[in-house]
Amino acid sequence: MPSEYCECKNSTNVFTKINDKGTFDICDDCNKEIEGSFKYFNQHDGKKHDFYDEY
Repeated sequence: MPSEYCECKNSTNVFTKINDKGTFDICDDCNKEIEGSFKYFNQHDGKKHDFYDEY
């Protein structure tokens, strides 16, 4: 079964995509998401945040 994430050993380039919840990196070679690259947008909890990791 093919992976939904990039499995390239040495990507030549990576670009960032945005969805309604945050940003994630995409491999330019296979056009798949880089596993672990998702970053949520700022939360509206009254605290100052930049980006933070999904975990």
